[in-house]
Amino acid sequence: MDETLIHAATTVDIEVNNIYGPDARPDFYTSFEDQDQLIQIGVFKRPYLELLLAMAAPHFEICIYTASEQMYADAILDVLDPDGTIFYKRIYRNQCLQAVIPGATSCAIQDLLYNQESFSKSSRLLESQSSYEDHTLKQSEDDEAETRTVYVKDLRVLRGVDLSRVVIVDN
Repeated sequence: MDETLIHAATTVDIEVNNIYGPDARPDFYTSFEDQDQLIQIGVFKRPYLELLLAMAAPHFEICIYTASEQMYADAILDVLDPDGTIFYKRIYRNQCLQAVIPGATSCAIQDLLYNQESFSKSSRLLESQSSYEDHTLKQSEDDEAETRTVYVKDLRVLRGVDLSRVVIVDN
């Protein structure tokens, strides 16, 4: 969802910190509650997103599989699909596999994903971390090496779907 369909940021980052520049105007604003705090976000739709969805929906079952938390994703998807007629299924972070990547390089991530035995061992060792920690680099207490927590979309959650007929669009 993020970076593929939309870009989103807190209203503070957009309006005060100007992360998208001083003239940035989100396509819409929405909010969600996280740990008893109301989070306001501005959402920028990708160019031609509505046209793409309108043309694709009659011909495809569009499933949103995001590594985002459900409360955040639903706040956005409910605006993009208010009648629930575009996205036939929504899958969230809690259905992703979680892995800690030592060194946090793309090569390390690819090596881990292609080495199923290493991936299985790594994913079993993890505990959940807050959504704010997931996107930060951390120092290991043992060797001071950088690590990064990543979420991997596990297609086994699409039980009963012929994966040979699935097109995946992701950032």
